Amino acid sequence: MEGTVDDFFPSKYLNAADVTEPQVVTIDRVMAEEIAGEKKPVAYFKEMNKGLILNKTNSKSIAKILNQKEWAKWTGKKVKMVKVEVPLKGDLVEAVRFKSAE
Repeated sequence: MEGTVDDFFPSKYLNAADVTEPQVVTIDRVMAEEIAGEKKPVAYFKEMNKGLILNKTNSKSIAKILNQKEWAKWTGKKVKMVKVEVPLKGDLVEAVRFKSAE
């Protein structure tokens, strides 16, 4: 049998495996969604078919890039989505991060 874990257990949300190369994306909306019993912000992009659960790092990064803390005012704005390696509990793991689209 061929395939990957993601083939058999696809995620409803974006993750680093979905980001194959840096891409400028347009924020469609940010919504609070119930995830594992907690409300979390999820950003949806016009170019992607899944939303990204925003952690504190990505929320603050996008707010800084756009010079805007209100999620409702992010609609229609462009940011560059990239995959990076970040330290986590002594290992390096892939993560989604954001940069200026310019």
